[in-house]
Amino acid sequence: MPLNGHNSPVGATHYKDAPHTQVVVADDGRRESLWVWSLILLVLALGATGIYLRQVPQVTSQDEILMTPSQSQQLVSLSIALEEIRFVASPPWPSLDELVSLGVDLFVPTAEYLWHQPGAGCYQWVSLHQQGDFLLRLQDGAIYWHAGAVEPLNHCQPDNHWILLEN
Repeated sequence: MPLNGHNSPVGATHYKDAPHTQVVVADDGRRESLWVWSLILLVLALGATGIYLRQVPQVTSQDEILMTPSQSQQLVSLSIALEEIRFVASPPWPSLDELVSLGVDLFVPTAEYLWHQPGAGCYQWVSLHQQGDFLLRLQDGAIYWHAGAVEPLNHCQPDNHWILLEN
């Protein structure tokens, strides 16, 4: 086969003479954008994880006690009864029967609750439906609440399961 001056076969065109297209990748930062966005997402993920792990567990304080509407109504009735008893009686504090005879209607037994007197000037509201019990102490004007069912107390000193309610 005869060769032309470029050591190519005769009739063949050398690549210098032929049109040739070369692909040039633009340096517009596309690859850099991928890395930048990846790092931004990584920093955000680490920040969110750090915030989640540093959260302090919530503690329910006594200001956040949730009562049913009937329990709130009972608390209001007890607060009013406390003032009534202090107005009509003085130490020695009356018994449950004496409170009924004095006209304090809250102390009349019903199908909802019973009263128990663990000591002088101390009255325990015992719920028959396990909706929570109240303890009324006339000595210091305190009202305590216990969620759920509780046994009648033997003394007027509530344990740490009873919560002092502020009047």
